[in-house]
Amino acid sequence: MRSRKIEQLVAALPQLRPILVRARQLADLQRIYSEIAPARLSRLSRVAALEGTTLIVFADGGAVGAKLKLLAPALIDNFLLNGQEVTAIRVEVQANPPRPAEHRAQRVLPNEAIECMERASQNIADSELKQALLRLVQRSKSI
Repeated sequence: MRSRKIEQLVAALPQLRPILVRARQLADLQRIYSEIAPARLSRLSRVAALEGTTLIVFADGGAVGAKLKLLAPALIDNFLLNGQEVTAIRVEVQANPPRPAEHRAQRVLPNEAIECMERASQNIADSELKQALLRLVQRSKSI
């Protein structure tokens, strides 16, 4: 909803209308690109600009860029089929920082498993195994 208000404000200012038209054009190209490019490649690349009839695509790495260059003729054909005047695709590799690892949910051991490890640690002699079992039981109880 907020983007609609911004769009209305920009559209109201004659000096900014060309920017709005360009932004809409790039959004349309990105939407089409997301539909026609292989899913994995479209997640690792994006439409950056349109210079004349040359579409510039930013790729997240060299391998993605190389694959996109191989697929460029088919992508151009698909853009033309979707009514977009794209006659060339230029791929540029952008070094993006690695994405943060997804937070993994901590696994919780069932109570029966914790009790079983407690009993096992009581039945074995002092050793590294006993200490490891006790640490695991202690960690499991604190979760």
